[in-house]
Amino acid sequence: ASGTTVTGKTKYPHRLSAGQLIQVSNSTDNSYNGFHNVASIINDYEFTYTLSSTPSTSIPGGIIQFTVEGYSGSVVRAGMFDAQNGFFFFFLYPSHN
Repeated sequence: ASGTTVTGKTKYPHRLSAGQLIQVSNSTDNSYNGFHNVASIINDYEFTYTLSSTPSTSIPGGIIQFTVEGYSGSVVRAGMFDAQNGFFFFFLYPSHN
């Protein structure tokens, strides 16, 4: 964190967008935990969000996780084409609130 701006870095592409609501958890500094709106997207692996006050540590400990809140209309479908052509999987997330 730098002041109240937190830069989140992920191992895999995060696929977030600015304004999206996330829930951050498992930080040893509770200032980072909670519900936050994504402020900006730096690249596929980094994003920022803003805290209400300056945290006591600039780099928190713990295995920090985030979950995306407010997805609606997402579907996962699986099935078989036929005996020769095998399985299919379909995932769609058309929107988020």
